[in-house]
Amino acid sequence: AAPRAPKKKPVALYTADDTNKVSAPAGVAVDNFMVLWTNKQLGTQAGSVAGGYSTPPSSDKGAAVRPVSTVTDRAYGVCLARDNAIFTSSEKYVYGVRKTGGVVAM
Repeated sequence: AAPRAPKKKPVALYTADDTNKVSAPAGVAVDNFMVLWTNKQLGTQAGSVAGGYSTPPSSDKGAAVRPVSTVTDRAYGVCLARDNAIFTSSEKYVYGVRKTGGVVAM
């Protein structure tokens, strides 16, 4: 049998202690540069979808986080398709927005 790789502990990239853009996170999506997440609470303030670098800075992590969309107070699933983030609300809507933010399509 092949030797097992040592177990590594998960690392928190961003927390509510780092930034007010983390508010009951739900869905997560990543690409080579960014990590995006949805917030189940306070989405119109913290960001329905918020994001930061997949390798956060060593200091002042909160400065690297920005809301991508604030269209709904509660968002759940999120996925990436090319330059877009597709996410769902708590009801019956699916939204699309550029990963960098901008106009939201429903």
